[in-house]
Amino acid sequence: MGRKNKFMHFKPRQKKRLFIGIPITDELKNKLENGIQQNISLPFYRWVPKENYHVTTLFLGSVNEKEIDQIRETIQEICLATKPFTLQFDSFTSAPKRSPYMIWAKFSRHKTFDHVVLKLTKALTPLKKYKPNPIPHITLCRLRKFKPLSDFNDSQLISQYILVNKLILWESIINEKGPTYIEVDRFQLSTNKN
Repeated sequence: MGRKNKFMHFKPRQKKRLFIGIPITDELKNKLENGIQQNISLPFYRWVPKENYHVTTLFLGSVNEKEIDQIRETIQEICLATKPFTLQFDSFTSAPKRSPYMIWAKFSRHKTFDHVVLKLTKALTPLKKYKPNPIPHITLCRLRKFKPLSDFNDSQLISQYILVNKLILWESIINEKGPTYIEVDRFQLSTNKN
């Protein structure tokens, strides 16, 4: 009986699976979904629901709830020191280059994006190795079998761009249907014109 009471009072540490990303418009989500599904036929894949589309910035992993306030402060500080910028659509591609298991909507590299990813990585995941020259991308599909895909452009997307004026901290909740993303907080980039 005493053992049972002891475990009744035990509370597991509260953790959340978090990541930081750049949101995109519903219009672009629709164009990306149409472009990839009309141009690529894959027998081994799992499409990412378009409501989950975002530009990957930094995956934080499992985080204690008590650390979230400090994470918020760090993201806010980096955002306030960063002016808005744009990312231009480049092509659809498989990734990573060796043993690809994803299809990305790839965007052209941008120095400000590189800078933001570096700052976030060093501040929030100091033990994680920073990969120089990160590729801005949206994951559209996860392959069940390795399959390379040649980069190709879509005429409807070639002029598309993303105005990056905010970052979002999301929680990823895994269930039998796949991950559901819940917005934890959003952070505006600097509005200072100086």
